Amino acid sequence: MYVALEGIDGVGKSTQLAHLKAAFPDALFTKEPGATPLGAAIRSLVLGDGDYDKRAELLLFLADRAEHTARCVAPALEAGRHVISDRSLISGIAYADRSLDMETLYALNRFATGGLFPEMVIVLTISASGYEARIRARNEGEDRIESRGTAYMMQTQERLIDACRALHIPCHVIAAEQDEMTIFNAIKELIHD
Repeated sequence: MYVALEGIDGVGKSTQLAHLKAAFPDALFTKEPGATPLGAAIRSLVLGDGDYDKRAELLLFLADRAEHTARCVAPALEAGRHVISDRSLISGIAYADRSLDMETLYALNRFATGGLFPEMVIVLTISASGYEARIRARNEGEDRIESRGTAYMMQTQERLIDACRALHIPCHVIAAEQDEMTIFNAIKELIHD
């Protein structure tokens, strides 16, 4: 099974992935961008200080997605392993240039992945005030994408869910402001064999 854990920064994906690693020790845990050497270089570029054209940024993410799918996701699935990914093409679509239509984004992502999409997506959601509180509590500087502001991040959160619907990928939405173990148990139940 190929599962993507999605959500904007600050929703607790890293916390949940740590719990899931203990619960599913035989699964491949991976991420976009950055799971491969090429992906790590792309991650450094897109989250760094550069000011890139939105089309160039999209193509960088697609290059990472193609490499990630070919080198990580597909081989693990062929070996019969679960794949649990921190982000996927769903994020790629949600964060993409707002002027691009869904058909274009779908076609580009289908090409990049060879049509290999997650079988299920779990989206952790958060309120605007909860997001702001968690970002402040991290006591870190914002990356280039976070610096786009709360309104942008809330729109992106909705676009995550919209992308799942548009691609007909089963999507489970879980409120991230619940107790950490309540969230974990809900996710574990969804993934469990």
